Amino acid sequence: MKYLILVITFGILISGCSNNTNTSEKHNLKGKVKKLTEFTYYSETEFGDVVKGSVKEKKESNFSEEYNLDGKLKERITYTTSKNPDHKYYYFYSEDDQLIKIEHRDGLDDDLFTTSNYTYDGDLLIQIIEEYPKEEGGELKVKTTYEYNQKGKIIHIHSYNHYYEELVFDRTYNYNENSKLISIEIKGDEDIGEVEYYDVFERLAKKENIFEREVYHYNDDMLLVKKEIIDRDGSKEIIRYEYQFDENGNWVTKHESGDDRGYITERTIEYF
Repeated sequence: MKYLILVITFGILISGCSNNTNTSEKHNLKGKVKKLTEFTYYSETEFGDVVKGSVKEKKESNFSEEYNLDGKLKERITYTTSKNPDHKYYYFYSEDDQLIKIEHRDGLDDDLFTTSNYTYDGDLLIQIIEEYPKEEGGELKVKTTYEYNQKGKIIHIHSYNHYYEELVFDRTYNYNENSKLISIEIKGDEDIGEVEYYDVFERLAKKENIFEREVYHYNDDMLLVKKEIIDRDGSKEIIRYEYQFDENGNWVTKHESGDDRGYITERTIEYF
């Protein structure tokens, strides 16, 4: 028997089977973390030394997150390349510690963009409704349907943006006989298919689409240390990652280097 679950969701979408997408665990943080701030810079070479340059132009690379004592996300802010607040997300929880609402607001003036309300059946998320403020019509933005198997594992997600009338994504999840995730088949709004393959630890091991294949390598601490990008013509680029850590074992500097790219990511971590 399969359970088809209707979900109306928000811009930051739940993308996998993990239930820690709104906790500090998604960053593999150790200790009681109060706040994480992360900025990524283009790397440059000066007098033979690698130094950080301008801020990378990608919102997901520049953010801060605040957590409560249980490690649950309270607030997330994304930043512009000039390090000004761009978007803010406020997280609200029930007495049972379940995420029940997210408010998406403007980073500077705090104006409300959308509100996402969550509904559960026991521990299973069954519905998210994202809508615009009532003073702006209260229109539905994104509708997502979730399908689960008998063990409560997600097997299919279909997400459609009704405001723009376009597909957000379509994902099919595949598991082995031990219910371990082995692959996710993904389609986007441009109908370019992609498949993600996972290892025995459910880490992303390989990603393939019609243009290229990416292979991921990790160290014993589960950190990504190498990524191979292989084009269909057989050409290959290797990207390597090196880390520096604080006294709690969390990385605070990451160097990413490849044939055509170089980035330095810096973290500031505050503890309780």
